[in-house]
Amino acid sequence: MAISMGNHPPLHPSLKAVTLVINKRTYHLQVSDEYDDLLKDSPLLNFVVVFMELAELDDSKNFEGWCQLHHLKTTDQTLESYYGTISSQLDSIRSLFPNQRIDYFVSDLDYQLSAGAVQQLKQNR
Repeated sequence: MAISMGNHPPLHPSLKAVTLVINKRTYHLQVSDEYDDLLKDSPLLNFVVVFMELAELDDSKNFEGWCQLHHLKTTDQTLESYYGTISSQLDSIRSLFPNQRIDYFVSDLDYQLSAGAVQQLKQNR
């Protein structure tokens, strides 16, 4: 598995373009990273941020719900096209997890407070 900053542009100023490669499949993602954790040299922290975004996408009921979560305009057709594309790829990502549920293995509270496991990930680069 490899996570890198994408060689494609972000679709919105609040999102970062990320490329995820798993089992020879490449996914071009748009990731919300309000704490700039993707810029830190921590592959495990990058995993948490990227898979947190994928879990949020997977949990969103529809494009409008995903936009609301990230404070994005639902009238943006480029974002809507992205949402449709990545939503159609979630089954292949979900299949990588034992319970078929995308997980990022830290609590949301730890992430928001930069506590516990997340604090360790930020310190251990």
